[in-house]
Amino acid sequence: MDVDVLLADYAQVHAGKLFVSGAGINLLTPSVPGPPYVVHFALALTVTIPWQATNQRHTLRVSLVDTDGEQVQLTEPAADTPPEERGKITAQFNAGRSPIMQPGEESVLPIALPFLGLALPHPGSYRLLIELNDMEPEGKTFRVLDPEAPHGFARR
Repeated sequence: MDVDVLLADYAQVHAGKLFVSGAGINLLTPSVPGPPYVVHFALALTVTIPWQATNQRHTLRVSLVDTDGEQVQLTEPAADTPPEERGKITAQFNAGRSPIMQPGEESVLPIALPFLGLALPHPGSYRLLIELNDMEPEGKTFRVLDPEAPHGFARR
């Protein structure tokens, strides 16, 4: 299985297609001077599922860490969430085989995760970690600019 990751201004899935606008970004400007530093972006993913991995349950996890390795909460956890899962986005899916698929053909699952009003503790670098099943996590790094620094550059 394979995951492709893009950060964008906007992403949406419609009719099995991923629509992305303003993709390939890695610098985010907070909407208001912080703290917290509130940013808006979308995570656009395509998961490629090989023939032999269809009709099975899979788990996708998205987490966020800062440069110190501290986890940043992406969600408010439910009361029964285990401590190691708190603040992460976890989704389970099962990609079936379409009746028109040819033997050995892959499926592509598009996913759009909007982060509208994500409050971050400080300007600087962050890394989104996308983990599929128990595979090595894919990562996407972005930097939050300090709106009070000259030219918006982060001080960290």
